[in-house]
Amino acid sequence: MCESGDTTVEDDFIVIIKAISDTLVTRGKTLALAESCTGGYIANAITNLPGTSRFLPWELSVIQQKQSRQCLASVQICSKDTVRSVRRPPPGDRQEIKRQASLEALRFLEGVLNSWT
Repeated sequence: MCESGDTTVEDDFIVIIKAISDTLVTRGKTLALAESCTGGYIANAITNLPGTSRFLPWELSVIQQKQSRQCLASVQICSKDTVRSVRRPPPGDRQEIKRQASLEALRFLEGVLNSWT
């Protein structure tokens, strides 16, 4: 586990995912994921908690950058800026990169959901 202050990254995932889950279920909303450089890490983290199907009807993991952009553009669920933002991750420990990118994406999502008061 990667230590982050007094908690582990996995603890951070649980707290954020529970907050996201509660917000989505309370508001009757769902979440659809399209992952690339995170390799399904976000969906894996979310589906480790019970009740995921209440707010996560589908998840897509496309590994190659070109196919990821094509898929996101073809289903027209993302803006052109989002599709263009699909980038190759920096070099380094791939598992740690996926973990940190996933955690940052979940924090961003939590912030967006909190702004929808």
